[in-house]
This record gives sequence, C-alpha cells and structure tokens, in this order.
Amino acid sequence: MNILIDVRLLTRAGQTGVGEYTQQLVEELIIRFPNHTYQLFYNGWRKSPLPQSWQQAPHVSIIDWRLPNKIFQALQLDVSHYFSPDIVFSPHIDFLNHGRLPRVLTIHDLSFLHFPQFFSRKQRLWHWLQGVRRQVAKAAHLITDSQFTKNDLMETLQVA
Repeated sequence: MNILIDVRLLTRAGQTGVGEYTQQLVEELIIRFPNHTYQLFYNGWRKSPLPQSWQQAPHVSIIDWRLPNKIFQALQLDVSHYFSPDIVFSPHIDFLNHGRLPRVLTIHDLSFLHFPQFFSRKQRLWHWLQGVRRQVAKAAHLITDSQFTKNDLMETLQVA
C-alpha cells in the first residue's frame, strides 16, 4: 500500500505534542511496516530537517515542496493528482485536499470549538478556515488519542 502522510507540522522548529505524536507514529510505521511505501508530504518555505533515517529508508520518499502553506491551502491543490497514493493520513487537523482518496484523520481535541476565547483571532480564523466539521465528515476513519476526545467528537460533531 502506498500511504501519503502529511508531515507539514514537522517543518516548524521546536516540538509540540502533536509534532511528537506525528514523528513517533511515522517512525514506527516506517520501521514496523516496511512492506508499505510512504510518501511524506513536507511542504513549506523554511523547514526543520526530517530525521536522516527517514530520508535513507528505501520505502520512503519525501515530497519536498517549497510553497508557503498559506498559499498551498489557498490554492487548494489536490495532492492526489500529483502523487497517486492509496490512502492519505493526516496526523492533525490541517486542510489537505486529497480528492476522493480515503483519508485517516487524527483529532487530538476540540478545545478550539469549546473554548474559542483562549485562542487568538488568528488561531480562530485558522481553525475556521480548516473546515473541521467538513474534514471530520469526509474522513474514512478517525483516530483520537483519548476516550474523552472520542466521546467529545461523537457528541459535539455527531460522529458515529
């Protein structure tokens, strides 16, 4: 299976919880499932380097675009048109136009919906532009990292 993984979150310096989740999960997939091929979508103007082991793995290809993410998202480029994966994995909420391909999406929490007052205007705009409700509705599978988030997702966004 050819899996496209959105690793754009790892372009930023400094590690966040979601970044750590992404890095550890990708690392495990590459090591434990070498029978699959992985295309790591790594877009951004300025980027931190990806682990050398990923770059050297024969079943991993890094799609290294240098288009600013704001422009990439504004253009809504369909990555499936360029790379032909079997499935798309998004380890975080970040709009990625994947055409009609099945997508697995991780939702870490819905704090931005419940507590918008704790987010800046820029962050609230970003969350709104992501179209989270639409992304969740279109996902083939959803992953949450806690039972609480699963229950919250089911109740707040009416996900089965």
